[in-house]
Amino acid sequence: MTLTRRTVIGGTLMAAACARRTDDAPPAHAPNLELAGDVKGREIHSESVYADAISPDGDLGFICRIARYPSINVSWAWVHAFQGGKTLAFTSQEMPCSEQQTHLDETDVAYTATRGDTRLRLTRTGPRDAPEVCRISGSVGAHRSAHAEHGVGATPIRLDATFRPAHAPVSSLSGRTEVLGSMSGTVEMDGVSHLVDWQGHFHEQVRSTPRWMAPFCYATLRGPGYHSVAIKLEQGAVGFVVRSEKADSVNAFDIEPPSQQPSARRFALTLAGGDRIEGVYRDTYVYSVPIYDVRRRGSVVVGEADNVAVSGCVNDYLPERLSYLT
Repeated sequence: MTLTRRTVIGGTLMAAACARRTDDAPPAHAPNLELAGDVKGREIHSESVYADAISPDGDLGFICRIARYPSINVSWAWVHAFQGGKTLAFTSQEMPCSEQQTHLDETDVAYTATRGDTRLRLTRTGPRDAPEVCRISGSVGAHRSAHAEHGVGATPIRLDATFRPAHAPVSSLSGRTEVLGSMSGTVEMDGVSHLVDWQGHFHEQVRSTPRWMAPFCYATLRGPGYHSVAIKLEQGAVGFVVRSEKADSVNAFDIEPPSQQPSARRFALTLAGGDRIEGVYRDTYVYSVPIYDVRRRGSVVVGEADNVAVSGCVNDYLPERLSYLT
């Protein structure tokens, strides 16, 4: 295995940061495959956890997500990795899930998705409103495709990284907390391990309302002294910006529409305190994830925000139902 020293995925690797809770959890039951892809529009308890880390130049990075549906013993799991213009992708809607719900108020929590040789684990140590570290580990077989279908591929991705928050978590939507910070560790893609020390993102959400029914544009950016999450919705916008350790909420998020190919998109954030932040995202990767009968566009980006060099991720879902800058 070759080891290249590049940048590491956000904070310093820490094997001791495993959450205790899952060690005592019951084994996952077999998923109800009849319902695995049929949660569209259903009122059902669900939990999701997400982490990403992107290099400052947008050339290297990873994104992972677990969504748990305990009542039907199903988890969705995604892992994407990016390097040298190539995208590796794993997604599944048929991962087993235990019936045990995650209690987000506990100090140590863990989310796992395991089936055969496929495994993904995200943990948080410390309370939800003041996490100390979050750890990401896993091994999946990915497809060499930016627009892959569900299922195991032939190219391995291995993750082992630790996230450390840069600010207090922010809740912009009910049941959801988000925090940006530093991620450190390794990401191995097709046998080549990359050391990283990048900015990253961690969030958790629990809800009982249906997922993936509303359109959105979701942008998470980070750079020196700058962290932001902005979510454009049909009814307006939510999010936050942290600059020089001071937080302000997002009241409006204007952005140019997405395109099929990598592009540049102007944007502007209007903050509750009256400031207006303008900038531009430039896609370094564009990929998509199958959601029900459509695909959610995702992109890795670099650009400028408030005259700060930033990198991060921008995701667009059902964009035809949103209004954009022209």
